[in-house]
Amino acid sequence: MSTTALPQRHTPLGTTSSNRLGSSYLSSRPITSSSKADVRIADMAAGPLSGKNANAPTVLFCISKKESFTPNNGLKMLQRRLRNGYKIGLFKDEMSAAKLQDANLLIFGAPREKFSMAEFGALKAFIERGGSILYLSGEGGESAYNTNFNYLLEEYGMMVNPDAVTRTVYYKYFHPKEVYVTSGVLNREINRAAGKLVGGVVDHSIQEAGRYNSHALTFLYPFGATLNVQKPAIPLLSSGTVSYPLNRPIGAVYVHPSGKGKLVVVGSAHMFSDMYIEKEENGKLFDVLVQFCTSDKITLNSIDANEPDVSDYHYIPDTAKLSETLRSCLQESEELPKDFTTMFDVDLFKFDTTLIPQAVQLYEDLHLKHEPLTLIQPQ
Repeated sequence: MSTTALPQRHTPLGTTSSNRLGSSYLSSRPITSSSKADVRIADMAAGPLSGKNANAPTVLFCISKKESFTPNNGLKMLQRRLRNGYKIGLFKDEMSAAKLQDANLLIFGAPREKFSMAEFGALKAFIERGGSILYLSGEGGESAYNTNFNYLLEEYGMMVNPDAVTRTVYYKYFHPKEVYVTSGVLNREINRAAGKLVGGVVDHSIQEAGRYNSHALTFLYPFGATLNVQKPAIPLLSSGTVSYPLNRPIGAVYVHPSGKGKLVVVGSAHMFSDMYIEKEENGKLFDVLVQFCTSDKITLNSIDANEPDVSDYHYIPDTAKLSETLRSCLQESEELPKDFTTMFDVDLFKFDTTLIPQAVQLYEDLHLKHEPLTLIQPQ
């Protein structure tokens, strides 16, 4: 199996292979290449990350691509939230369809390595058979993390932009990239699943003033990027009305036509990290996303899915770059008259005798003799 990273977007997906390279889930003992290739989730019952319910859905955290956030690095609190209701494991080898067959949800915490064509094929097959993926990115997109996951996302109508979301006004949090969003849930079923009241008229001025809003989830979106979303993908979260970029998607989902396989993308991995998972209602939002990925209890509202409240992406000039290339301003000239002779002004400079009478009158006014000037003898 070739592990060469995908060089460009136009290369077709390759076929998957499940031989030679095994996938291992973290257990109480280290697993080497000489160990059994397939480690069942049932064998993880005594492992440090295993869940208590044997019939619970299986959630795997991928750690094979130098993820910025793992259960041992930044996602410890998130792991504890999942432990009671899910079986948890770590996926640390190259992906293949055979090694993902026991998983229900695969979580990527901002990977920092490129994926091979075979791995993309395995992930695509994983979604088609009913598995779900939760992909968490960060500000700067794939260029900042040196990955190529947009290759897979573009097939499903999504892309992480190389930008950052900032707060235009200060409220609650000091850093401008720690964005407090009060009206960012685009599909009412997400609010309903979180226990919010749905159907009433919401006063956005009250929301943005920071008061409690029982109709929508409020969340903190730190150090995240925006997404480009088009059908068949559906926007789930937006940056809100007081952030920049304005009302742009920051969370989206693709649902397989069968209704089981799902691909959820969130532009901020920090959002669910240990530092921010308990800020605002981030934890409740994560619980809803995991429930949406692992069950059929949440069905998105079709009206909100077809007509999401998002704005177009507007570009602004790079003022820092423009300040280094100063240019003089050019004055716009007036239109030329039809009679070009009117453009000549003959009164500015001329020779004539019109002022001689006035000069002669000055002799009389100043009581001077009208005679040629003579030399004055020095004393």
